[in-house]
Amino acid sequence: ADDERGALIGAVSNGATLVFTNWTTKLYVTGDITIQSNGTMTAPMSFLKGQMSNRVNFACSNLTLQPFGMINVDGKGYWVTNGPGRGYNYTYGSGGGYGGTGGRPHPDGILPVGQQYGSARTPLDPGSGGGHYPSAAYDSHAGSGGGAVRIQVAVTAAVDGTISANGESSKGTYGAGGSGGGICITCDTFGGGTSGVIRANGGNGWADRMSAGGGGGRVAVAYQNLAALHAVRIS
Repeated sequence: ADDERGALIGAVSNGATLVFTNWTTKLYVTGDITIQSNGTMTAPMSFLKGQMSNRVNFACSNLTLQPFGMINVDGKGYWVTNGPGRGYNYTYGSGGGYGGTGGRPHPDGILPVGQQYGSARTPLDPGSGGGHYPSAAYDSHAGSGGGAVRIQVAVTAAVDGTISANGESSKGTYGAGGSGGGICITCDTFGGGTSGVIRANGGNGWADRMSAGGGGGRVAVAYQNLAALHAVRIS
């Protein structure tokens, strides 16, 4: 869908999934958004560099992410060996990079790895895919990068569920992990309990790190005030 504007309230109910397609799609809600327990916001599959891309992108007055509610773009960034921090193809692939560099494969420890890119303050980019054995037959063995999440909240963002942009782990022989994606949140007041998690971890490599893991992604939360309860974990 393209831009959706002017909704008064928004709710992703228990068991429902809202899928954002296209990079420029943005949901504007003049009131509040609530993602209930077992409700999910997500994006479609990973994408090639230069191809149509996707992200979760919305603005609202207040955001309530309930326990077990989720915004999940794990593995929905750049596809294998794609992206500014793409991993490289060797006998054992090197990991994708983003917030951190990708891991080095063993025993090819002197070969290039996925590099850092993007902004630490406003991480809007998705993560990059890992490398694999240099044959198209092994494309599906490496992991894609984590996706991108952009959230603008005018008043309070209360995170008691999970916002996740992890890189995808290796799926087979010689495949490296993708890097974590990007999560950027702006709000006036930020809070949430111990059940709240925001994460953009790199994916694991194959066979006890023979092929490397992906670098971590980037998470930024810009706020003016902290709520009385602010025990959200960031990984």
